[in-house]
Amino acid sequence: MGGNKFLTAAEIAAYRRGGYVIPELRLSAPRVAELGGAVEYVVEANPHVPPEALVSVHIVDNKAENRRGHRAFLDPALDCHLLDLVEQIIGPDIILWGCHLFCKPGATGHEVPWHQGRYFWPFRPLATCTPWLALDEVNSENGCMRVIPGSHAARTLYRHHADNRSGAGAL
Repeated sequence: MGGNKFLTAAEIAAYRRGGYVIPELRLSAPRVAELGGAVEYVVEANPHVPPEALVSVHIVDNKAENRRGHRAFLDPALDCHLLDLVEQIIGPDIILWGCHLFCKPGATGHEVPWHQGRYFWPFRPLATCTPWLALDEVNSENGCMRVIPGSHAARTLYRHHADNRSGAGAL
C-alpha cells in the first residue's frame, strides 16, 4: 500500500452513517501479485477445506485448525497506512481478530447469503471494522460484496441461515 492516506471527515461520517467506506488506499501491483500467489498456495495446500472456508490464512502452520496459511496475508494487517485508516474508525487499540480468504472459484464457488458479520464474532461490545481487500476485479456480474447501508445502526442481530455444507458454518 502506499502514501500517507487518511480518511476525510466526510468519509468518516459516511462510515458512521452507512457502515462502510471505500478509501483511496490501494494495493500496489506487486503486492496484488504476491497475494495472488499466496491464494494459489493456500488453496492447493488445503485440499481438505472448501475454498470459501479458508480462515486464519495469515498463520503459516495452523495446527489447531488443520490449515496451512501464508505470511503474505499477515503483511496487510501490519501495514501502517491501513492501520492508520482503521485507527480513525475504531481508535488506537487494534487487535487482529483473523484473516479470512473469501475464495470463490468461478462456476463452483458458493453463494454467501445476506448476513451480518458480527453474528460470527463472539466478543462484546462489538467495536470492529473489516478491511476488505479485493485481489480480483469484482462487479455485480461476478458476485461482488454488497452491503445494506445503515443496517448496523439499529444494533439488531438478526436470525441467520444455517449452511450445512462441510466447513461452511452458519450464514
